[in-house]
Amino acid sequence: MAADQNYNSLTQKDKLRILSTVYNWASHLCFEEDANAFPYIVPRPEWKVLLRRLLHSTGNLIKVVGAQGSGKTTFAHWLVWSLQKAGQKAEFRRMIKGQEEFGCWDVSKEPEKIYIDEWTTKTVLVTRKEWSWFYEDVQTLVVDLWDVSKTNTKDIVKALDAVQDWWNDMCRERVKRTASGVIIDKGVPNIVIMLQKEALPLHFFLGKMSYFELKPWDPEELVAAYEGFLKEKFQQNLGTYPFTREALLEIAFLSRGIFRKFKEYVAACFDAVLSTDNGFNVDRIITLEDVKTAITTEKLTQDMELTLCELWPRNKDNRIYAVKVLRFLRENGPTPQKVLATEIFDGNLMLCSRVLNKLGDYGFLKMEKKGVEKIWSV
Repeated sequence: MAADQNYNSLTQKDKLRILSTVYNWASHLCFEEDANAFPYIVPRPEWKVLLRRLLHSTGNLIKVVGAQGSGKTTFAHWLVWSLQKAGQKAEFRRMIKGQEEFGCWDVSKEPEKIYIDEWTTKTVLVTRKEWSWFYEDVQTLVVDLWDVSKTNTKDIVKALDAVQDWWNDMCRERVKRTASGVIIDKGVPNIVIMLQKEALPLHFFLGKMSYFELKPWDPEELVAAYEGFLKEKFQQNLGTYPFTREALLEIAFLSRGIFRKFKEYVAACFDAVLSTDNGFNVDRIITLEDVKTAITTEKLTQDMELTLCELWPRNKDNRIYAVKVLRFLRENGPTPQKVLATEIFDGNLMLCSRVLNKLGDYGFLKMEKKGVEKIWSV
C-alpha cells in the first residue's frame, strides 16, 4: 500500500502522533542491553521457532551463525528476555577477551592443628581453594562471542574451551546415579552460542552443535516489518506512511539486510525531509528521490567502512568505487562490465575488473556471462 492511500482519513494530530512514534522507534538503535529496548525489536519468524525449542526441551547445543551486523547480539538479548518472560531461568553472557572462565576459585583460610612433635601442637591457617561454577542453576545460557579477526582466533579457542568445560561439568552435576541406581536428572541446560561463520573451523565443540543461520533481512521482509509495526501500534492499515512504497523499499535495499541500518536510514530521511523547527511537516510524503538525496554515497561508504576495509584495508578510493557500483546496480539492474567501467571508473577497465571481481568473491555481486560479455547484478 502506498503511503498516502489512507492519508486523507488522518487528522493533523493523528499524523503528528504517528510520525513521532515512528521517529522514536527508528532512532532507538543502541540500547540492546537495556530491557527497555525489547519493544523496539522486531523478531523474525525463525527466531520464534528457536524460542519454542528452548522452552520445551533441554540439553540443546545450538550455534547461531551470522555475518557482522546481522543482529546476533540483538537476537541474543531478545531470546533471553523472551525466555525469562516465559518463566525460564536464562542468562546472557558476552564473552570478553581475557575473561573466558565460567567459574572462579573460592579461596578460604581455615585453622588447622599440626603436630610439631609427640606432645606439642600448633594451630596454623591453611589456605583452601575450591572451584565454583557460574550459572549453576541456569536453564538456558546464551553466549555472544566477539567478531573474528586475524589476531584473535587463539582467544576465541580459549573462550570455547571455557564453554565446553562448563557444559561437560553441568552434564555430570545435573545427571547423577545414586547408590541404589536411581538417576537424578536436574535437567541439562541449553547452550546457544552467537558467532560469525569464520569461527566455525576453530573448535571441534562447534561441530557437535545444531546449526541455526541468522540470514540478512530480505528487502520485502523489512518493508513488511515496518507495515506490521504501524498496524500493531495504531490498529489500522497505514501501509508505508509517511514513505511511498518504492522509497521505503529503496531504504530496505540500501540497509543490506541489517535491521539496525534500516531503522537508521528511516530516521535519516525524517531528519532530512520531515523535520522542522516546530516538529514534523505532517503534509509531506517521503519519495524515492528524497531517499536518494538523504542517504548519500558518502554516508553509505561510512556505514560500510568496517566491511569494505576487509576487502581494501589501505585503499579508500576502491571502497568508494564499491559503494558507487552497488548503488548503480541497485538503481539500474543487471549491467555489462563495459558500461560500469565507463559510468563509474572513467573507462579504466583494469580497475573496474579488480573491484568487481573482489565484490563478487565476497558475495556482494553476482556475475553472469553472455558470450564474452560479463553482466553484473546485486
